[in-house]
Amino acid sequence: MTDAVTIEMPESFDFQEVKDFSEQVNTHIHNQVSRIVLDFGKVTYIDSTGLGMLAIAQKTAHGANCEILLENLTPQARDVFKLASFDRLFDGLELNHD
Repeated sequence: MTDAVTIEMPESFDFQEVKDFSEQVNTHIHNQVSRIVLDFGKVTYIDSTGLGMLAIAQKTAHGANCEILLENLTPQARDVFKLASFDRLFDGLELNHD
């Protein structure tokens, strides 16, 4: 079992990127990775398809005893996650709702 892997998220996380992301996450879960870190350092855009895939990935990972962490959130990603209340879905994600 591998401790952790990092996936660098694309600048635009939208419907065109979802298939590749899903395949990466499912491969890591299948390989019994205990933690998947999603690096949002370059993300400037996330659409509803991307948000939906993140929710599915979190549910799938949770069922396989794998933790998904979000790191290096850009201001754009942080704003989208705040609007979608993703701090309720991902442990440790603090968005400070106003």
